[in-house]
Amino acid sequence: MTPKGKRGINHLYALRRNRGYLQKHVARLVGHMSTQMISQYETGTSLPTLQTALLLEIILGARLSEIYVDLHHQLRLLVLSRAKGLPGHVRERLTSRLLRKD
Repeated sequence: MTPKGKRGINHLYALRRNRGYLQKHVARLVGHMSTQMISQYETGTSLPTLQTALLLEIILGARLSEIYVDLHHQLRLLVLSRAKGLPGHVRERLTSRLLRKD
């Protein structure tokens, strides 16, 4: 089961467990002194910094869009919504790519 927190479902817990890592292993690899932040990332109560997120991607062997599926989806919808204000050719190219039509 993947924990659900304020930031939506993420797959950190499942990926970590599938890789056979304990929270203390991941904490050490990202440079944290304790497991507290790893727990907060897994439950969705905190988001990692960009550097830590990229480290998690490397450690877990999964893209950020695969780790943070809900957040990625929400941000994609936000970009699509904001694209409505762009010139037609730019909007169409972006929309096509984001909707995987190209």
